[in-house]
Amino acid sequence: MRTVDTPTQRTIDEVSKFLKIDAKQTVKTLIAKGVDGPIAFVLRGDHELNEIKAAKLPAVAKPFTFLTPEEVKQAVGCDIGSIGPVGLKVPAIIDSAAAHVADFVCGA
Repeated sequence: MRTVDTPTQRTIDEVSKFLKIDAKQTVKTLIAKGVDGPIAFVLRGDHELNEIKAAKLPAVAKPFTFLTPEEVKQAVGCDIGSIGPVGLKVPAIIDSAAAHVADFVCGA
């Protein structure tokens, strides 16, 4: 594992272009409201979260709601666009496609 600065890149598309990699080799982390506090969703970078399916999970607060940028910063200590699964201190639901990616790029 190594750290690479991506100073102004905040989206999967921007990071992919900057690092010259396919978005399939990235992992993104989204933060939503959970029943017991913030909850993370970890997805492959080229995938989108199915909010209808996510809302049906028991750990997810109803109605399904993403945290605001301010709530994200308070919950995980960084801005949206910099969130990664490594060292994340909130519960995470990891999509199977993301779980099977090797040698990936993610926020830190």
